[in-house]
Amino acid sequence: MTNGKTERWNTARAGVIDRWRRIIDRIDARDEAGVMALANVMDEFCEEALVERGQQSGSRCLFCEGFSESGGCHGVLIDLNRAVLGGRWDAARTLAEAYIARLESLDFDRPTQVH
Repeated sequence: MTNGKTERWNTARAGVIDRWRRIIDRIDARDEAGVMALANVMDEFCEEALVERGQQSGSRCLFCEGFSESGGCHGVLIDLNRAVLGGRWDAARTLAEAYIARLESLDFDRPTQVH
Protein backbone atom coordinates (compact mmCIF):
# COMPACT_ATOMS: atom_id res chain seq x y z
CA MET A 1 0.00 0.00 0.00
CA THR A 2 1.23 3.49 -0.65
CA ASN A 3 2.04 5.65 2.37
CA GLY A 4 -1.01 7.86 1.86
CA LYS A 5 -3.27 4.86 1.50
CA THR A 6 -1.75 3.19 4.55
CA GLU A 7 -2.23 6.39 6.53
CA ARG A 8 -5.90 6.60 5.50
CA TRP A 9 -6.55 3.00 6.60
CA ASN A 10 -4.70 3.55 9.88
CA THR A 11 -6.81 6.66 10.49
CA ALA A 12 -9.96 4.67 9.72
CA ARG A 13 -8.83 1.94 12.11
CA ALA A 14 -8.25 4.50 14.88
CA GLY A 15 -11.81 5.72 14.39
CA VAL A 16 -13.24 2.21 14.49
CA ILE A 17 -11.25 1.35 17.63
CA ASP A 18 -12.36 4.55 19.34
CA ARG A 19 -16.00 3.77 18.56
CA TRP A 20 -15.63 0.19 19.84
CA ARG A 21 -14.12 1.48 23.08
CA ARG A 22 -17.21 3.66 23.44
CA ILE A 23 -19.29 0.53 22.75
CA ILE A 24 -17.55 -1.16 25.70
CA ASP A 25 -18.44 1.86 27.86
CA ARG A 26 -22.09 1.48 26.80
CA ILE A 27 -21.93 -2.28 27.47
CA ASP A 28 -20.60 -1.58 30.97
CA ALA A 29 -23.48 0.87 31.48
CA ARG A 30 -25.95 -1.81 30.26
CA ASP A 31 -27.13 0.69 27.64
CA GLU A 32 -28.73 -1.49 24.98
CA ALA A 33 -29.79 1.41 22.75
CA GLY A 34 -26.38 3.07 23.03
CA VAL A 35 -24.55 -0.12 22.05
CA MET A 36 -26.84 -0.68 19.09
CA ALA A 37 -26.54 2.90 17.89
CA LEU A 38 -22.74 2.80 17.96
CA ALA A 39 -22.25 -0.72 16.63
CA ASN A 40 -24.71 -0.84 13.75
CA VAL A 41 -23.53 2.05 11.59
CA MET A 42 -21.52 2.34 8.43
CA ASP A 43 -18.10 2.65 10.03
CA GLU A 44 -14.83 4.28 9.07
CA PHE A 45 -13.66 1.14 7.25
CA CYS A 46 -16.84 1.21 5.15
CA GLU A 47 -16.23 4.84 4.28
CA GLU A 48 -12.63 4.22 3.24
CA ALA A 49 -13.69 1.17 1.23
CA LEU A 50 -16.16 3.35 -0.66
CA VAL A 51 -13.22 5.52 -1.72
CA GLU A 52 -11.38 2.39 -2.90
CA ARG A 53 -14.47 1.10 -4.66
CA GLY A 54 -14.94 4.43 -6.39
CA GLN A 55 -11.73 3.73 -8.24
CA GLN A 56 -12.89 0.24 -9.28
CA SER A 57 -16.12 -1.74 -9.43
CA GLY A 58 -17.25 -4.35 -6.95
CA SER A 59 -18.56 -4.85 -3.47
CA ARG A 60 -17.54 -2.32 -0.83
CA CYS A 61 -16.51 -5.19 1.46
CA LEU A 62 -14.04 -6.52 -1.10
CA PHE A 63 -12.23 -3.19 -0.90
CA CYS A 64 -12.31 -3.02 2.89
CA GLU A 65 -8.90 -3.65 4.39
CA GLY A 66 -10.52 -4.32 7.75
CA PHE A 67 -12.94 -6.83 6.25
CA SER A 68 -10.35 -8.77 4.27
CA GLU A 69 -7.74 -8.72 7.03
CA SER A 70 -9.99 -9.63 9.95
CA GLY A 71 -12.45 -11.99 8.33
CA GLY A 72 -15.25 -9.48 8.20
CA CYS A 73 -17.29 -7.36 10.53
CA HIS A 74 -20.76 -8.77 9.99
CA GLY A 75 -20.27 -11.87 12.13
CA VAL A 76 -19.05 -9.78 15.04
CA LEU A 77 -22.02 -7.43 14.73
CA ILE A 78 -24.53 -10.27 14.59
CA ASP A 79 -22.99 -11.93 17.65
CA LEU A 80 -22.80 -8.62 19.53
CA ASN A 81 -26.42 -7.77 18.71
CA ARG A 82 -27.58 -11.18 19.92
CA ALA A 83 -25.58 -10.92 23.14
CA VAL A 84 -26.84 -7.41 23.93
CA LEU A 85 -30.46 -8.16 23.06
CA GLY A 86 -30.24 -11.32 25.16
CA GLY A 87 -28.86 -9.41 28.14
CA ARG A 88 -25.57 -11.32 28.00
CA TRP A 89 -23.43 -8.31 28.84
CA ASP A 90 -20.29 -10.27 29.75
CA ALA A 91 -20.39 -12.05 26.39
CA ALA A 92 -20.95 -8.73 24.62
CA ARG A 93 -17.94 -7.20 26.37
CA THR A 94 -15.76 -10.20 25.50
CA LEU A 95 -16.78 -9.93 21.84
CA ALA A 96 -16.05 -6.20 21.74
CA GLU A 97 -12.66 -6.63 23.42
CA ALA A 98 -11.71 -9.41 21.00
CA TYR A 99 -12.75 -7.28 18.03
CA ILE A 100 -10.63 -4.36 19.25
CA ALA A 101 -7.64 -6.69 19.67
CA ARG A 102 -8.16 -7.98 16.13
CA LEU A 103 -8.40 -4.42 14.79
CA GLU A 104 -5.21 -3.43 16.62
CA SER A 105 -3.35 -6.36 15.05
CA LEU A 106 -4.20 -5.45 11.44
CA ASP A 107 -1.16 -4.78 9.25
CA PHE A 108 -2.04 -2.35 6.48
CA ASP A 109 1.55 -2.12 5.26
CA ARG A 110 1.51 -5.53 3.63
CA PRO A 111 -0.40 -6.36 0.46
CA THR A 112 -3.83 -7.89 0.98
CA GLN A 113 -4.95 -11.17 -0.55
CA VAL A 114 -8.37 -9.91 -1.64
CA HIS A 115 -8.85 -7.51 -4.58
